[in-house]
Amino acid sequence: MGARSTIEERFWVKVDTSGGNDACWLWTAAKIPGGFGSFTAPEENLAHRYSWFLHHGPIERGMFVIQICENSSCVNPRHLELSAEKCKKVDPAVRFWVKVDRAGPDDCWFWTKACNKQGYGTFNSGDGVIGAHRWSWESVNGPVPENLVLDHLCRVHNCVNPGHLEPATQAVNVERAVPFGVYGSANRRKTHCPQGHLYDDENTYVSKAGSRHCQVCIKERLRRSREDPEFRRWGQESQRRTNRRPRNERRSYVRRKGKPFTETGTS
Repeated sequence: MGARSTIEERFWVKVDTSGGNDACWLWTAAKIPGGFGSFTAPEENLAHRYSWFLHHGPIERGMFVIQICENSSCVNPRHLELSAEKCKKVDPAVRFWVKVDRAGPDDCWFWTKACNKQGYGTFNSGDGVIGAHRWSWESVNGPVPENLVLDHLCRVHNCVNPGHLEPATQAVNVERAVPFGVYGSANRRKTHCPQGHLYDDENTYVSKAGSRHCQVCIKERLRRSREDPEFRRWGQESQRRTNRRPRNERRSYVRRKGKPFTETGTS
């Protein structure tokens, strides 16, 4: 009994359980190709299989222990399932919820796995990759109505609590996001230019791109350009630098990642 206790102690000291009971318990020691934890014990030589053995007893010959969280380094027994199939297809709902950090019913439920560049969780439901928040809402309420998007009322992109989501038009979604830094909508609400001039029919010039410009400020820049040689040279040099910037196929300016522009615009 003492030897087995020593093996268990040696096992658990190599497991990171800091995420809590429902999170993945990550194996921090040696791993085999594929990311599965490697552990030497009389009963088993794979960490997740030994974890199952400790909680449920011996594994029958020909049976497989699969990780429903799809994390090969996880040894949390709550994430393990015994199967006669090596690659058993696990219910998407089971795979989904083990990837969610759920707190109280009114709190944000954080997606703990892959997210896109905007911070929204992504989930492979078996029929393709879908937004994690969308899958969560549809699992409770059914398909999102046509021409509507899901608005995060909490404004937390990786939250998948269905109670924090509401179908809305894209316009309403953007308007609600104004206090949180969606500048396009915020600019449409402005009634004066940065210099304090009113945006009215007489004083507003609308460019082809749809942006508004103050006529008073435009005239002031033209006047300074005529009267101040230094200001004129600065404006001409600024325009030359802009013209040298590389453009993509849509003729919009692009910046090469990680490389500043040089005088020739080729770096």
